Amino acid sequence: MNIIPLSDDPINEAKLFGFDELSDKLTEFVMSERTITPFVIAINGEWGSGKSSILLTTMKKLQGKLESASIKLKVVYFDAWQYESSNPAAALVYRMIEPIQSTKVSNAMNIAYLVVDLVARNSLNMSLSDMKNHFKNSIQAVDTLGDYIQKTLNEKLPKGRLIVLIDDLDRCTIDNALSILNSIKLFLSMKQCLFVIAVDMKKLELAWKARYGIDKELTTEGTSYLDKIFQMRIGVPPKTSEELKKYIKGLIPEISDELATFVSKIGPKNLRKIKRLLNIASFHAFGGKAKVRKFELAIIWVIFEYILHNKFYAIAVFNQIKNESGYDFLTTVNEKIPTDPDSFSKYLNTAQPFAKYGGAGSVRGSFREYCIEVRKVLSLFKESHTELNESLSEIVKSSEEAQEEMDYGDWV
Repeated sequence: MNIIPLSDDPINEAKLFGFDELSDKLTEFVMSERTITPFVIAINGEWGSGKSSILLTTMKKLQGKLESASIKLKVVYFDAWQYESSNPAAALVYRMIEPIQSTKVSNAMNIAYLVVDLVARNSLNMSLSDMKNHFKNSIQAVDTLGDYIQKTLNEKLPKGRLIVLIDDLDRCTIDNALSILNSIKLFLSMKQCLFVIAVDMKKLELAWKARYGIDKELTTEGTSYLDKIFQMRIGVPPKTSEELKKYIKGLIPEISDELATFVSKIGPKNLRKIKRLLNIASFHAFGGKAKVRKFELAIIWVIFEYILHNKFYAIAVFNQIKNESGYDFLTTVNEKIPTDPDSFSKYLNTAQPFAKYGGAGSVRGSFREYCIEVRKVLSLFKESHTELNESLSEIVKSSEEAQEEMDYGDWV
């Protein structure tokens, strides 16, 4: 089985892991006239947990209901990381203002930069005379920039709603992430504005600490700062092994049930890390003389690297098995390692090569389950161990040649 590397892009039609139901609730909530605005929602989860897919699925559902909505809606999607090399805070404000502006695009961009400048100087109450210095064309007579934006919202979206979906905020640099949050603060007094932000809250808290230090008072201030911006936090739903199995089979329809089960139980639980695993296995399966079961064996090998903490230790164990035990790797994992708990620990503590590298204490707790699941996969193979080990040796060599680029220690 030859697998083409999988795209890392999130999808906009997520059906698994409760994402579809969650996006339905989000869509209904942000469109409801009963939802008080302004309001900011965080979809909270680590990188690769699926929060971007939830956000994109919500956006697609919102766009499909614009015509039938009981109130007038404008939906803006903003990928913060896309503007990382420029000025993401100004780009966000521009993307928000541009759909409701009757003036020139350049004017909207000027307003965006002005917002960012004022936020940075904590001076949102700029006078009309000062504002006019930033523009060639005159602006309607209002007292402050905030009043101007509110007036525009009232004219363009009377009793309506500007829904802003922000993705990848936590992938931005510390300064850019905090700058975007500071810009959002201006709109927290605007009754038509509602934000849904996909973010890793832990990373935002770390960003605050990195920017302002770890002083206890400042740390408390940072938590309070985030609590004032985000009125509601929604966690990404947890994933069961059965759901992960369906996800893997959706990525690779031709994969066997046993192999998909193996990956879902023993491999990473993070969606993007699963794709990374499959892509690494696909890379190791390319080339070489041996052609037998290379992709399946590559998955077995890559997860073994993870189980033993890193690939260098895994390669050392592989070579020790080959050189000292008298058995090949597959025979050892498939037949020689006992899987009942007591015998398993005793074996690792006394048998080479595991004893040489720390025995049972040197492997993750799921190594016993790894052996159990590997046996189920290998039972499907009709090829001889000689053929299989020829392929596996090429895979291990490919991993060894990849050097530091193939480190799997951060999968969980």
